[in-house]
Amino acid sequence: MTEKGKHIPIFDKDQKLANTLASSILFGLSHRYPDLAEEIKKHTLSVLDVGTGRGGMLESFRKSGLTKVVGIDYNKISGQKETGAMRADAHFLPFQDESFNLVTSLGAFESALYPNDLSKILKEIHRVLKPGGVMVASDGLDFRLTPPELHNLFEEIDMVGAWRKK
Repeated sequence: MTEKGKHIPIFDKDQKLANTLASSILFGLSHRYPDLAEEIKKHTLSVLDVGTGRGGMLESFRKSGLTKVVGIDYNKISGQKETGAMRADAHFLPFQDESFNLVTSLGAFESALYPNDLSKILKEIHRVLKPGGVMVASDGLDFRLTPPELHNLFEEIDMVGAWRKK
């Protein structure tokens, strides 16, 4: 969703939806991948939320017991500081290689925001994911991302909108 070219995460308006989605993501991962299930169980799973807005998804992941949760958004949005979100560009993620087990980006890939640059963002997400890490991404509420770069960097898994680092 955009407003004058700005990304407005749907979770900023509906925390209940964010809680449900975060729980669903963690449930799906824990039932498919024993390595990630162990990280979730120990609360050591590291999560990056790209396009976090005010940090609704961050709050939801923390409610699940996770402590290594970071969010970035290109726009400065009030309320970010309280959730630990930071201002950063998804084209140049300010993190070391292989820093996260899970990267979420729900609604930040809208074509109005990144008309020609999705390839660069996917490469950056791939770079910061740990081996075997998972990206869960959507374009708005459409979880059927199809850029060709996606299949070069990730393998599609049997969870809607999720890909695992090759």
